[in-house]
Amino acid sequence: MVWFLLQSKGGILAKACEYIVELRSSNQRLAECLKDNERLTLDIEMIRRQNEELKRDNSLLLAQLSQHGIIPPPDLSNPTVS
Repeated sequence: MVWFLLQSKGGILAKACEYIVELRSSNQRLAECLKDNERLTLDIEMIRRQNEELKRDNSLLLAQLSQHGIIPPPDLSNPTVS
């Protein structure tokens, strides 16, 4: 009976150790995902700013075309169309 209890305790301890290793691995993956998410968030913000700048440039260029009597095709005169 004592041998069975020791075997059970050893099995429980082994499973607990496996679980701890699994948790550490999951935690590491989560930390990497968070780091990637932060980088992607910064990338999105940079692209959003570039997009706004390009929209302003496009509006200025369309105004210059209009000042010179050049009427752009309808799809170019609406910079909000993607």
